[in-house]
Amino acid sequence: MMKSQSLEAYLSTRLVLSIIVVIFTITIAGSQSLLSIANSFSAILADSSDGNNSNGITKLPHLMDSNLTVQVVAGGLNMPTSMAFLGDNDFLILQKNGSLVRIVDGILSTKTRLEVPVAKGFYQGLLGVAVTKKSNLYNNTFVFLYYTEVANNNTDSNKTSTKGNPHILGNRVYRYDFTDDKLINPKRLLNLPANSIENHGGYITIGPDNNLYVVIGEVASEFDETAVQTLTQNYVNSSLVDGRAGILRVTLDGNPVLDDKGHGILGDSSPLNLYYAYGIHNGFGMDFDPITGRLWDTETGHWINDEINIVRPGFNSGYGIIQGLGVYFPAAPFALVNFNGSGSYNEPEFVWTKKVVPTGLKFLTSEKLGSQYYNDIFIGAFLDGRLYHFDLTADRYHLSLPSELSSKVLQNWSSSGYGDIVFGTGFGGISSMNIGPDGLLYVVSVEHGKVYRIMPRDK
Repeated sequence: MMKSQSLEAYLSTRLVLSIIVVIFTITIAGSQSLLSIANSFSAILADSSDGNNSNGITKLPHLMDSNLTVQVVAGGLNMPTSMAFLGDNDFLILQKNGSLVRIVDGILSTKTRLEVPVAKGFYQGLLGVAVTKKSNLYNNTFVFLYYTEVANNNTDSNKTSTKGNPHILGNRVYRYDFTDDKLINPKRLLNLPANSIENHGGYITIGPDNNLYVVIGEVASEFDETAVQTLTQNYVNSSLVDGRAGILRVTLDGNPVLDDKGHGILGDSSPLNLYYAYGIHNGFGMDFDPITGRLWDTETGHWINDEINIVRPGFNSGYGIIQGLGVYFPAAPFALVNFNGSGSYNEPEFVWTKKVVPTGLKFLTSEKLGSQYYNDIFIGAFLDGRLYHFDLTADRYHLSLPSELSSKVLQNWSSSGYGDIVFGTGFGGISSMNIGPDGLLYVVSVEHGKVYRIMPRDK
């Protein structure tokens, strides 16, 4: 196992952000008592604690299904963000500080290591990883990485910004050859916008079409959210498109995926021809329905209204105009950018009014945890440390929600129907999830510095 490293700086930042959320909630919830808000905030901290009780004895997260249990697969990690499997009990894990390590049979491997120069802002770092195995087309195993790159003092002439901090080069996606247990021959596929802290996004995955999908947020300035105004942020008077606020789709060589006539979904100019979806504020999770091939994502709202969305080609998530259900913004759809009809808005399939910061989203593609969960959606949350479970309707266009949640909105954690969608608690800040070759669900806790595996109790 890796030597445990302090999370104090991170937890302090998270505490501050959580307090800000509570303060904002107080300002908009005039009828809700200050005491009840404080109690909710205390519940966040208690449920997202470091996994130890007052006696220092490690405790595992709690699952609602008594037939299942939680196992620690790897610990002592320094703010792990994402993982990707190379084989059975063999996976790469990213750490926010720019370090990639490999875990084999629960042991830190010396075979595969990589350090990349990354920015240290709250939403920055080494964030996304995807692996594609050897194929007839490439006959190679590729590892794709998404990170906020800064100037390398050994190679870059522009080493520092005017403030004396490392110069941020951009949010970038690289492809590496995985050969002889080493990541070599980096090729930059995407150079995306970045700023000093508010980048958002960073999750990447390989789709069933064998293309790479990349989510990037609005990359707004911490000082002025309107400093950069682009069409993909739904600024109708703009003409700028620069790669932010969307889900991008590229080939494994980094080229746009075009139709048989050579057109992109939203347009033909670069980088507009890279967009699969747009109007994204902040996203950390997406996965493809194994039955229909449709893409689903999680999106974190600005202050309230976190969402689950089904993402059709050309989907506009409404950033800057609509957040949550459109019924509360009746005129808003007419103010959205639609790229001459190539883009379209659709309502979220579920909304948390009280923030949970949904991150990982995975379809459970096996019956290892029970047939009742087969091909269902699991979502992890960063703010409340909970794991959520959702069934789908027969046509798999919507979530099959309990009657108490037929409005598709969960107002708060005491709302009726809440208990029906909670699968587990106490995972700390969940950063991502994955399904292993063993068919089990793996949960990455950035706060606990651990990777958990959910499995049948009798194993």
